[in-house]
Amino acid sequence: MTLKSAPSDINLIGQIVEYLQAVHAIHQSNARNSDQSPVSSSEGLVLDDGCSFGECIPTGFQTLKKNSFQTCYEKMLADPSLIYCEGYAIGEGMFTPLIHSWLVSEEGQIHDLTWKPVITGYFGIALESDFVKATVEKTGCYGILASDYLQDFFIHRQGFANTSRHPKFHQS
Repeated sequence: MTLKSAPSDINLIGQIVEYLQAVHAIHQSNARNSDQSPVSSSEGLVLDDGCSFGECIPTGFQTLKKNSFQTCYEKMLADPSLIYCEGYAIGEGMFTPLIHSWLVSEEGQIHDLTWKPVITGYFGIALESDFVKATVEKTGCYGILASDYLQDFFIHRQGFANTSRHPKFHQS
């Protein structure tokens, strides 16, 4: 599902997708030279299951924390109407997309709690809150993709289950 984006956002989304494709291609090339069982890259998972997200709006929620994963997790717990998303984002003036998390409303409006609301592109996966809570509890770490090594790369090997992705933004 692609949500409504401003024209400048579309260019940034394109940059994210090109980056994800390039990094995933390098990962796949390296994997072919390995004797280990196949493991997808985080970039490949986001390419497979991700979508672009729309307009970033000011949240009114101020934080000094710069850890988007923990900040979004805590706000998701405090406000169950917001949906936790994880993927890659880029803003004007940035050279490369960064792994990032944000929250999104049911209407598709992005609430970025750690980046200033500038023209930004977001491409990622909206996740069910029960899945996010269970994963954080199990790993003891914030950030689903980055902490998957603590689960022997289960998600990277199996992909995101349909029940882990939010149905509003991802179709089974």
